[in-house]
Amino acid sequence: MILTITINPAIDKTILVEKLHVNHVNRVLSSREDLGGKGINVSKVLTKLNVPTIACGFIGSKNYGKVSQFVDHEQLATDFVLVDATTRTNTKIVEVSSRSTTDINEPGFEVTQKEINQLKSLIQSVASEVDMIVFSGSLCQGMSLEQYGDLIQTAKAYTKVVVDAENLALKEALKHSPLLIKPNVAELEGYLKVFLRDEKEMILAALGVLESSGTKMMLLSHGEYGSYFISDSIILKAEALKVNVKSTVGAGDSMLAGFISEYVRSGDIHESLRVATACGALAVSQEGTQSFTLEEVAELKKHVKITDIVRRNL
Repeated sequence: MILTITINPAIDKTILVEKLHVNHVNRVLSSREDLGGKGINVSKVLTKLNVPTIACGFIGSKNYGKVSQFVDHEQLATDFVLVDATTRTNTKIVEVSSRSTTDINEPGFEVTQKEINQLKSLIQSVASEVDMIVFSGSLCQGMSLEQYGDLIQTAKAYTKVVVDAENLALKEALKHSPLLIKPNVAELEGYLKVFLRDEKEMILAALGVLESSGTKMMLLSHGEYGSYFISDSIILKAEALKVNVKSTVGAGDSMLAGFISEYVRSGDIHESLRVATACGALAVSQEGTQSFTLEEVAELKKHVKITDIVRRNL
């Protein structure tokens, strides 16, 4: 069982336009809405991969009727702490001609100390019974970095912890030495405040973060250039699969879900990276945060090329 924690959930509205014209009227080719938030996206993919999961965190009560329709459609197991507020809507404008995505993200609701305590109690009540807890996404208003770190430390006392965060949230998470973090290259550069010029610099930077924080593993995504699994003992590169890219919304979440689904099942890092790469490729080949099937993953992962990188050659 994998528990996901989404602190700042959203309803993702994806709009497709041929070309985005600023200060002009734009004609929409298609649009769709999905229940989003990074941890929720991870649980949605895990569910499709037949991995038991519960999506937890905060959710707004004022539009929960709409949220529950998405939950039912995805057949998603959830255990949310209700907040007396409205779950935000994040708008993704996908420009078909350039295959680019413009994100317009609302700030989200504010939580109270009482609600934070409820989430902490929820984690404490189930953490010892799950294989892994995934903290994914940004913080909402009303939650401090220290409170976020306390939740991670609470989970870590009972089980394995994975974190997908950026900026100050990533910095706080690293103080608590999670098992695995999943930045993309831009997020790693933002955290270190450096520009990484090539593969060698990226890998050495990643190793430095792991060593200084006591974190065991990093799943580092680099878009069309592939992805890396990095630890003190093994470094792997997976080539990106060539697919027709429609949207990058939720791609990183799908990749993370694919990796941990196989890691929890078998512990095989090579196979976990293959599944992660297949899930990421399937995600970008769809509009919005639509789901894909286990059969599609099984077929696509056969084509993933993985290279072992020898550390002494860096």
